[in-house]
Amino acid sequence: EARKKLGYPPIYYAILKLDGDDLGGWLRGEKSPKVREVMHRDLVTYYENLGEVAKAGLDVRRPVSPGLHAAISTALANFALHAVPEIVEDHHGRTIYSGGDDTLVLLPVSQALKCALKLHKAYTTNWYTPDKKNDDEERDKNEYMMMGSRATLSGGLVIVHAKDDLRLALQDARLAEKKAKKMGRNALVITVRRHSGEHTDVLCPWDFAETVNGWVDAFNQGASDRWTYHLKAEEPTLQGLDINAIRAEIGRQINRAELATRCLLAKQDKPERAGDKLVSSFDQYHKEVMVRREFNVPSAFNNWINLCQTASFIARGRDV
Repeated sequence: EARKKLGYPPIYYAILKLDGDDLGGWLRGEKSPKVREVMHRDLVTYYENLGEVAKAGLDVRRPVSPGLHAAISTALANFALHAVPEIVEDHHGRTIYSGGDDTLVLLPVSQALKCALKLHKAYTTNWYTPDKKNDDEERDKNEYMMMGSRATLSGGLVIVHAKDDLRLALQDARLAEKKAKKMGRNALVITVRRHSGEHTDVLCPWDFAETVNGWVDAFNQGASDRWTYHLKAEEPTLQGLDINAIRAEIGRQINRAELATRCLLAKQDKPERAGDKLVSSFDQYHKEVMVRREFNVPSAFNNWINLCQTASFIARGRDV
């Protein structure tokens, strides 16, 4: 009876492992924020109105002190106690543990990337206000101090088959998180453990994760992913060409897709702009990984096309 009501359980689920970057540097004061960045905005406004001397004091780095250490501890505790449980629950997940910056959660595949983005946003904001649960629950109106925009977070997101060994899946989540740190930090590494035995992992900087989430939405709404397989098949040839040839082929393959796919990928824009949008996304990804993470053009294209296929897999939540 329950199966008739709820349907069959999902074939795949996701494990998300997050860890704050360089907390030792924070505690030593190397990443100490400006005073204005750790003060409530009402107090900032008050001191700005007192004159230039007081205003200049807001731009001084916060000195290393027991107060700074207490603030960091408070921010990490707030993230673990107030942000993580609410955000994970809102995305139908389960928190396994959350100790300050170190977090491990289980999630439905369809919600995993959205949840990761929301957790990253909470960790890197200055003040977090819980969302209203529903109309009959009293809203938590408190504002909780978080690590702020100077903080960064690395993570591993593993999509695993329900019959796979949980120990291996957890090991892959930890390895993915470590790989994100090794490849420049401030990023998410997404690993897909297909039941067929094919495993892929791909670097997704947080700045690019919203783009990938947009692809997931497009595939969920019925966009075809055939163009991704055409590009994947051409990868050995494209890797020997310059970046302009790669860009041209991305645009050509997208523009050959059916109208419905181009409309979904273009979103609010005209369907004939779908090719340009995907090329722009490749340019954005290429710039991020070439400048900050020292990728070359072939590895940037390999990761980009793997991200496209990963987005399609997240939308399906199963093998073809």
